[in-house]
Amino acid sequence: MSRLGDFDADVFLGAASLLCLLTLAIHLAIGGRETARVLLQTTDLPSVTRRTAYYCWHVVTIVLVAMAAAFVWAATDTSAWEAAALAAAISTAGAVLSLILATTGKGPASELPQWSLFSMIAGLGWIGLLGQE
Repeated sequence: MSRLGDFDADVFLGAASLLCLLTLAIHLAIGGRETARVLLQTTDLPSVTRRTAYYCWHVVTIVLVAMAAAFVWAATDTSAWEAAALAAAISTAGAVLSLILATTGKGPASELPQWSLFSMIAGLGWIGLLGQE
């Protein structure tokens, strides 16, 4: 069992996985309604643009599932720490990208709140990895 102070480091990796699944649920419910459905219904964009954006939305779905699996794997098998490191790095990159787009875009930052979820996932993942023995 891995320890970080008085905390089990695997709990942080498990929490990162659960937060990935919560983010996935939000992505599917709200993102499906406000992004994917709108993309498919709009006629303001060329077909290839709509289909590419819709494809990217599905890629995010796959990435969130893979990250959740990576964190669970590392929580149950310390030799799989590289999988959690990759998931933590991806979530860090997602947080940074979201913050950059939110702060440099023409719309309000509240339209891109993904940074908050990806930041929490990254933090839990890195803390869990630092606490593994």
